[in-house]
Amino acid sequence: MGVNQAAKTSSIPKTTLKRRIKTHNLTKGSLGPSSILDCENESKIVAHINKLENRGFTPCRDSVKSLAYELPEKLKIPHHDLNTRHHETKRKSSATKEKVYKKRKNARGNLKK
Repeated sequence: MGVNQAAKTSSIPKTTLKRRIKTHNLTKGSLGPSSILDCENESKIVAHINKLENRGFTPCRDSVKSLAYELPEKLKIPHHDLNTRHHETKRKSSATKEKVYKKRKNARGNLKK
């Protein structure tokens, strides 16, 4: 089967398929960092969350993050601090919101003139 026909039948862009063949990159890698927990431990967290939901206690995002942080601690698996990353993201988004607010305020001021 040729590249053109393979691209059509598998709904992959022809350029992507050609590039993958040329560089011998035939497997798709994951985006972002790899998971700290294996499938079994992730399944434990999911089962715990489902059990809470069935009993009428839907956990909020912070509770789930806390669970995901505490399990590697309990299993003594090395991991990074989730709180540091969360605060950095928050600061960046706040600065962006302030810029958007200022732009809107300036735009409204220009419309009034």
